[in-house]
Amino acid sequence: MGLAVFTTIPADLRVGRYRNFRVWQARYNGKHCKAPCGLAMLLRTPSGKRGCWETLGPEHGAYRVSKVVGDEDDFLSFTFKNPVPCVATLRDQAGEMAQFLAEDLQARLMQGTPEPANTGDSG
Repeated sequence: MGLAVFTTIPADLRVGRYRNFRVWQARYNGKHCKAPCGLAMLLRTPSGKRGCWETLGPEHGAYRVSKVVGDEDDFLSFTFKNPVPCVATLRDQAGEMAQFLAEDLQARLMQGTPEPANTGDSG
């Protein structure tokens, strides 16, 4: 039981056949993109700056898609230090996420629904 939170990657691509937790997909709709896009660490400007459609700005024609996802510093920056917009929206959605999870737990307790068994590796 639990809550899996997804931002740039569509939840259904990562959840696979696991059904023992609830899923929260970040909601973001900006000027240049809409979550989930899956591109936060794949896009690069010709100068090598990494980001997403929203953070890199309007030069879409000049972007390159990197075959290398990025390094740990990029990940930490895009997630915690200077989050990309779809990740940053989670701050605004924290109360909703908590309520969503609380309602799910309450429903399971009321129904006496045990925690489902792990159904295997989703890949």
